[in-house]
Amino acid sequence: MDLNISKITSDILTKVNRQPIFIKPVLPAHFEAQPMYKLFKSCYAELNGVEFIENEESKTFVYTLIYYFQNNEKFFNSPLLFSLTETQNSLSKGLLIVGGFGTGKSSSLKTIQYMLNIKFDSGVQLKFQTAIDIVSDFENTQQEGISDFYNKYSKGFRVFDDLKGEKIASRFGKSELFQDILFKRFENDRIITIILCNYADDSPRNIEAAIDEFNRYSGRILDRIYGKFNIVELKGKSFRK
Repeated sequence: MDLNISKITSDILTKVNRQPIFIKPVLPAHFEAQPMYKLFKSCYAELNGVEFIENEESKTFVYTLIYYFQNNEKFFNSPLLFSLTETQNSLSKGLLIVGGFGTGKSSSLKTIQYMLNIKFDSGVQLKFQTAIDIVSDFENTQQEGISDFYNKYSKGFRVFDDLKGEKIASRFGKSELFQDILFKRFENDRIITIILCNYADDSPRNIEAAIDEFNRYSGRILDRIYGKFNIVELKGKSFRK
C-alpha cells in the first residue's frame, strides 16, 4: 500500500496547529509532590502568620493544586473533582473551585501564587483578584479607560476570587462586568481562568445549584462552564472561628 507521506505530514501539522498554546504557570515537575507539599505549608505559614490547618480534605486539595500546576496526570485521581458523564477533565482547562465559607480556597491559592511567582519564578505570573476589587476598579475608571479595563482583565492567567459575591457595577449604568470579562476570556483559547466561589446561600453543599448561579452572567456563560473548567468541590466545614 502506497503511503502519501505529504498528506500524512500535512494532517499531523494541521492537528498540531489546532492545539491551543496555553499560557499556564507551572510548578517544577521534577519536585516530588510530598516535598512540594512541605514547601507549601512553609509558604502558607510565612504568608498567613498561622500554620496550615491539615485535615483529609485540605491536604487533598493542596495535592490537587500541586498536580494541576505540575501538569501531572495524578490530578485526575483527585476525589475532589466533580464531573458529569458528558464532560472531561483536562490539564488544559481552568479550575472552578466551589466550597463553603472559610474552607481555605483563597489562602491556598494565594500560597500557590506565591510559590509560582516568587519561589520558582515560573515565567508566567499568576494574578489574584477578588471580584469585589475588580468592581471597585471599574467604578474608579474614567470612561475613556473602559476599553483598557476590559483588556486588562481579559488577558493573563488569573484567579477571580469570590465570584458571584460582587455587586452589580453602576458607574455607567448597571452592568454585570463578569459577563463580558468571562466571555472574552472564554473566546481566547490561549489563556486559562481559575474561579473561586461559594455555594448558593439557599442551597449549601449543592454544587449544581452553585454552578447554576452563573446564569447571572447570562445563559451563554453558564453553558460554557463545564467545557472550560475542571470543577473542584470542597465540602468541609469552615476553619474560621
